[in-house]
Amino acid sequence: MNCLNRFSRLLGVGVVAAGLAGGVAPSAFAEGTDAGTAVTNNVTLSFDVNSVSQTANASVTFQVDRKLVLDVTTQNSDWVTAIPGQSATPGSVNALDYLVTNQSNDSVDVVIALVDQAAAAVTGFTAQGASPTAFNPTPATGTVWNDLNDNDAIDGGEQSAALDPSGVTELNIGSLTENQTTNIKVIVDVAAAAGGDEYRSFTVVAAVANAGTALVGDDSGNAAPGGSSTDVANGLNSVEIVFADAGSANSEDIQYDFVGSSALGTPDADFDGQSSDTSGFISIVALSVAKHVEVLYDPITGNAYDGTGTANGANPKSLPGAVLLYVVGVANNTASLSGQNVAIDDDIPDSAGEVLVGDQANPTTAVDVPASVTFDVGGTATTFTLDRTNIITDLDTIWVHGCQAANASAQAFGAGDPEVDDAPLGTCAGGEQGYVAYLVTINDAP
Repeated sequence: MNCLNRFSRLLGVGVVAAGLAGGVAPSAFAEGTDAGTAVTNNVTLSFDVNSVSQTANASVTFQVDRKLVLDVTTQNSDWVTAIPGQSATPGSVNALDYLVTNQSNDSVDVVIALVDQAAAAVTGFTAQGASPTAFNPTPATGTVWNDLNDNDAIDGGEQSAALDPSGVTELNIGSLTENQTTNIKVIVDVAAAAGGDEYRSFTVVAAVANAGTALVGDDSGNAAPGGSSTDVANGLNSVEIVFADAGSANSEDIQYDFVGSSALGTPDADFDGQSSDTSGFISIVALSVAKHVEVLYDPITGNAYDGTGTANGANPKSLPGAVLLYVVGVANNTASLSGQNVAIDDDIPDSAGEVLVGDQANPTTAVDVPASVTFDVGGTATTFTLDRTNIITDLDTIWVHGCQAANASAQAFGAGDPEVDDAPLGTCAGGEQGYVAYLVTINDAP
């Protein structure tokens, strides 16, 4: 209606009928008006001939053309966290979220391509370190779907597809009405061997389509990637198609050739019939845990260490009466992620029978503890410097050394069948380690 009023005011009542056809410029007035709308202007000419009043009428009509615009915008403000070993089950793991909006003046079919870009950086997300590593989805599967009700589940009628191992997955999401939005979600499996601060980036490319096939070009000489177009003359009684989308300045927001089924390394361009945006996952193996055990003493061989915590060459065996050292080590091998409220539970093997906590079987034996132990934690050889004085003094307790230097304490074994119950390590920031250490004796009672 606003378009018609504006059109009438601009024409004016004094314009002669003969000048109308050449003076109408439909595209100047059609913005926001539905495609296919017939805009008609009627002109009435009044005049007198020999004192007799007469009128003459003329009219001109044009069809509003289709202005096709899609917009893809990720709803993730930063990397989406993923956990090594996670299984890609909708609703149980974090998903990438993209909003696809039809900004056209008509309903339009939409097809999308999900492009796996390994560890590509994403503009506006937290910067990656040098030479970032891409974690491997293992098995190389995941799901992309059109989450119509934005509930992180795949419901009836929602289009979905398993991620193609080739790195590109196409999906026909059907028709979007004017100004309609829909959420595209992506989830992946993550290999159990993935480390911390590893990435996987995905780009959603949405293209205007017809019956599930991406348009190769419009009627104004604008071609889609891999397609072609001719600038045709505007027909007042026909509806032409014009790509009116804006491109992206971000290098990771790439184009996709739906004709040749291939991703292009060039950024999304203006007037190409498609729009793209990128998001991605970061693996958050912030903390890893491992357990070390060694024999410190047996009643025949004696101690493996001298009074300074240095190995003396003796090799005690796991005999009844032998004393063993357990160290449960925790390490944060990531650069920037922290674990809060870190605690250890350790199930001591049959502590009421085969082993006894502390040095109960040999209460007078001077057992020496090594100055440090080194073992693999999360794929990294990690050295833990032991608080020998306290461990030796507190034979019948657990020595807890938190990730922060000030967080160190002795803790009693759990009641009943002795266990390590919720031993606190505090906060473990990037690069920090903590441990729980205790002694057990192999039961030599009959």
